Amino acid sequence: MTDANETWHMYVPKPYRASDPLSIIAAYPFGQIITSCGDLPYATSVPMYVVTTSTGHTELVGHMARNNPHATTLAAGQKALATFHGPNAYISASWYKDQPTVPTWNYIAAQVRGTLHPIDDAEAQLEIMRTTIAQSEAASQSAWRMEHAP
Repeated sequence: MTDANETWHMYVPKPYRASDPLSIIAAYPFGQIITSCGDLPYATSVPMYVVTTSTGHTELVGHMARNNPHATTLAAGQKALATFHGPNAYISASWYKDQPTVPTWNYIAAQVRGTLHPIDDAEAQLEIMRTTIAQSEAASQSAWRMEHAP
């Protein structure tokens, strides 16, 4: 999905806005890609990573299995929403010293709207898989690599 920083339309009261929404995606990369095909919405959970292209554009890259019915609906130029969620917790009104008050929910989340560019080129797909694996294995002491695949 290109133009990952194209628009940020999630409602967040000003005191709680993240100064760097891309850092949320970096910390919690397992998100949902949401599109629609006609009247039918699709949502698929996939790992997505932020990359900067050689032209300086910010993009989200991820992999969806070709056999996934959602994948068959993806088209170049199609608009999409990607959502990312971190820790969250209910905050009871009873926990506040000053009363009366109301309960709330604390959470970390980011949403990105952009344009899809499905990749059908085999080498480009492998590069996305390499990026996904390298990012996912970055903290591992014994990182697995594509070269380890049968």
